[in-house]
Amino acid sequence: MNKNYCWVAQIDVFTKTPGKGNSAGVVLEADKLTSQEMQAIAFKAGFSETVFVQKSQVADVTLRYFMPEKETPLCGHGTIGAIWYYLESRPVDQLLTIETKAGILEVTYESASGTVSMRQQEAKFIPYDGESERLCQQLGIEVADLLPGKPIVYGYTGVWTLLVPVKEPKILAQMVADNQQFPKLLPAYPEASIHPFAPSHKSDLRYEARHFSGVKAGVLEDAVTGTASGVIGAYDLHYCSTRSFKERFTIGQGHALDRFGKVEVSAWYQGVAIQVAIKGTACEARQFSLSF
Repeated sequence: MNKNYCWVAQIDVFTKTPGKGNSAGVVLEADKLTSQEMQAIAFKAGFSETVFVQKSQVADVTLRYFMPEKETPLCGHGTIGAIWYYLESRPVDQLLTIETKAGILEVTYESASGTVSMRQQEAKFIPYDGESERLCQQLGIEVADLLPGKPIVYGYTGVWTLLVPVKEPKILAQMVADNQQFPKLLPAYPEASIHPFAPSHKSDLRYEARHFSGVKAGVLEDAVTGTASGVIGAYDLHYCSTRSFKERFTIGQGHALDRFGKVEVSAWYQGVAIQVAIKGTACEARQFSLSF
């Protein structure tokens, strides 16, 4: 890799159809790149996240994730895409550890199906400290559209997002957002994203969702989000499943951007802690050279 030149692969994740799902940029053999160079590449590539694959002293591989305007500790779809691209030419099942700024996580590659599963961090929830009426107004919905009896909370499995449960998928479709206003709506985590979701009427989905990115993300909306889908799995287990110690289901996302994709989510109790894993497919859309 030359100092001012690299190859970027566009990997479309949570789909097997190029142009659908969520795109991530992936740069292999990125050990010689500085943080400033990785940020410049991510800005020019323009994806919601670009992932840089490096060697690790404590895991099988290191992944660093850059939005167009900042580095983020973890990205679900970026992890699925990067590991799929890193391993898809090796036709054997593999279990890897990945070093991230959110900790060391496990990923599994299943060669027959071409899917990648990733463990996320232990789930955490914090009550929403803002005004629900003001939040709904900003999203273009009414307080009456919220799912009765289910709280709005900050959720974390590696990255903080605000979970907003609503009654119907059609409410998701009418939402609007201006993420420059998010810091005023999110006092505890002003750079967090907002992730509304609704119970689905489709037999193969439990929930449908949208994801409005945080103020410094460089994009307004992410098509299909892995980390936030994992948080929904933990939310479902903690707030909705009174008798279950494990839940497994599929979330659909991306309709609003015509980039629909599906995320398989598992959540289970390990003692009192909630553990989460997500699973998805990927495909290569294109490769392109980038100077920086």
